[in-house]
Amino acid sequence: MRFKVICVLCLVLLIFSIGYALQDEGLSGFLKIFFKEHKFSGEHSVIHAEDIITESPWVDVRAFGAIGNGVTDDTSPIQDAIDTCPTGGSVFFPVGSYLVSSTITVDREVHLRGEGTIVVDDGSNLDRVVDIQASADGTTLTGITIDQSKVTVSMGEGSGIFISADYCSLENVTVVGQGDVFNEPFEACFDIYGAHCVLVGCVAREAAYAGFRCSGSKNTKIIGCKSLEWRYKGFVVNGSASNIIIDSCIASTQNGASSATNGVLVSTGNHNLDTIILSNIIVDGDYTGTGMKITASEGYAVSNAHITNLSIKASNLEEGLGRVDELTNSDV
Repeated sequence: MRFKVICVLCLVLLIFSIGYALQDEGLSGFLKIFFKEHKFSGEHSVIHAEDIITESPWVDVRAFGAIGNGVTDDTSPIQDAIDTCPTGGSVFFPVGSYLVSSTITVDREVHLRGEGTIVVDDGSNLDRVVDIQASADGTTLTGITIDQSKVTVSMGEGSGIFISADYCSLENVTVVGQGDVFNEPFEACFDIYGAHCVLVGCVAREAAYAGFRCSGSKNTKIIGCKSLEWRYKGFVVNGSASNIIIDSCIASTQNGASSATNGVLVSTGNHNLDTIILSNIIVDGDYTGTGMKITASEGYAVSNAHITNLSIKASNLEEGLGRVDELTNSDV
C-alpha cells in the first residue's frame, strides 16, 4: 500500500514538473487548455477568472467578454479576440454556445480552435457566418461548430464558412445549415474559393443548398468529410476549379428537395474545369435526382476527370451517374 501511494505522488510530481519545464517552450497555454477542459465538475456555464487563458499566442474569447450561454450576443467579444490575436496566434473557444448576429471576419492568419459552437441568432441576415478573407492565408479552424439552424429567414448568401484565403486548413469542423430555409444565391455550409486548402473530417448538416462547394478553388483536398441531410447538393465543384480531390467522403440525405438534387455535382457553368479526382465516395439516402452528375455548358469542358470507387446506394434516384458529357482525358 505504501508503495502505491509513493508511486501516485511521484506521478503527480512528474506531471507538474513537466508542465513547469515546458512553460519556456510556449506550451503552457496548451497545458492550461488541457487541464481546464478536462475538469471533473462538468461546469462550463460559470466562468472563473483563473480559468481564462491569457498566455500569448493563445487568446481566449472569454477574456474579451464572451459568455457562451446561447443568449447573450457574443459577436463583439469574438471579433475583438480575433482582432487582438497576434498573427499566427490561436483564438480559443471553450465549450459553450456563442450567439452571433453579424459576420465574424478573419483578415490575417489566425487559428480558431476549441469545442465551442457559434450560433447564429434568429433574424440575422448574414452573407457569411465566418468570413476568411483573401488576406488570411494559412488560417486554420479546428473542432469548432457553426449552427445556423435557429435562423428562420433567408440569410442572403448564407454561407457557413466562406474561404477566400489560400493554404487554409479545417479539421473536425461542423457546420449546420438552415435546412428548408432556401437562400439566394445558394447557401453552402463550406464555401471554398481559396487555393491549396485542405478539409479533413468536417461535417455539413442540413444545408439548404450544398454541404461543400469548391467554386474556382485550385489544388484543394476534401478528405473524409460528410455532407448530411442536404436539400439540393452534397458536394459541388464548379467555377473554373482545378486540381480538386474529394476522397473518402459521404453524401447522404433523406431530404432532397427536388429532381435537381445531386449527391455530387461537377458543373462547368461558363468556365472550364480541369483535373477533378473523385474517389471512394458513398452517395446514400432516399431522394429523387442523380447520385453523381457531371455536366458542361456549350463550349466548355471538364478535362482530366477521374472517378474511382463510387458507391451509389440512394433509393428512388432517376439516375445513378447522370449526363457525363464534354469530358476529355478522363476515366469514369
